[in-house]
Amino acid sequence: LEELEAQDGPAEKLKFRRAVHLARQRVAQSLWTLLAVDAQLPQHLQGLKDYFLLAKGDFYHAFLLEADGLLVQEPKEATADGRLAAAQSQAALKSNAESDPCFPLVRLHLAASGEGAGAQVQTATGLRIHTPAYDSWDDLALAYRVEWPLGLLLTSGVLAQYNALFRYLFRLRRVQHDLDVAWSYLRRAGKGRGDNSGSAASDVAKWQLRHKMAHLVNNLQVYIQIDVIEPQFRSLLERVEEAQDFKEAERLHSVYLSRLIAQSFLDVSTIAGMLQAVMQLCRRFRALVESPGGGAPEAFKQLEDEFFLKSKTLYTVLKSDRLAESERAPYLRQFLLRLNYNSYVDHTILLDRMDRASQPGKPGPNGTTS
Repeated sequence: LEELEAQDGPAEKLKFRRAVHLARQRVAQSLWTLLAVDAQLPQHLQGLKDYFLLAKGDFYHAFLLEADGLLVQEPKEATADGRLAAAQSQAALKSNAESDPCFPLVRLHLAASGEGAGAQVQTATGLRIHTPAYDSWDDLALAYRVEWPLGLLLTSGVLAQYNALFRYLFRLRRVQHDLDVAWSYLRRAGKGRGDNSGSAASDVAKWQLRHKMAHLVNNLQVYIQIDVIEPQFRSLLERVEEAQDFKEAERLHSVYLSRLIAQSFLDVSTIAGMLQAVMQLCRRFRALVESPGGGAPEAFKQLEDEFFLKSKTLYTVLKSDRLAESERAPYLRQFLLRLNYNSYVDHTILLDRMDRASQPGKPGPNGTTS
């Protein structure tokens, strides 16, 4: 290379470029062998999917049951990590995570200042990721022990994107858990009052509200896990195996993360903001159900009106012409297909309008009377 570089002729310069290109190819192939064979890259990609993308559902179900008493309290910096570690260990014993070779590499913890929920995370293309907030545990993060040569692919920037996805998916899973807890409370309260209670109508309204909340959250979770993560992950594994080249594998992995973020709508601030409002209404619903006396009917009515307004606005934005004409159109259609299966959402909105029209003095979702 030094001899070729020292020569000034066009032919020598062309030979020099070819030699450099050949050297890069050999280095990329050597790195690929180190990553794919020696470091077992496919196994780690599966581990990242299992824990950062919540594919190992039995583990997270067990963890939320173990940590429920902890997560309803304000986090205490001095003891939070220790209690999270204890809940993580117990959840592993009650799931198939204990035998997973990647499980010892992960650790749930509260992120340090500047690395938590308030930290700005960007995709490889420079788009900011907007993660809906939930509560005071939003700084909960997942650490993954990366050893050489995996660090060449799993850089700090890549792990930051994985953590942004983890925070979003974990908060969605917490919303589902909170609605499940509310279901248990409502069931026990109904049995305790018996059939002769005068609050039967109020109980029906609570059950209906919980059902509507669960419909939106569950369909969003299913859409992300089944329609986004699974096909993108299969495609990544197939293409990485075919690549046999480190630079190409790095590019494919970057594209994979960008697609997960885009198809989950985390790079659209308006959608992320609306999802945040819906998620926090679900959290308020659990708090009301658990409050002494089961919560005042007026409080549930206000919550129902707020949820109707927020969910209707979200549905309207998802159907907007601006988004329908964007590159996200196929993913929006898939999500809307799940959300509005058998015209569920359209029918719900129509019934609400008819209900309000039949009661002239009844306040609408924005506080006005019909």
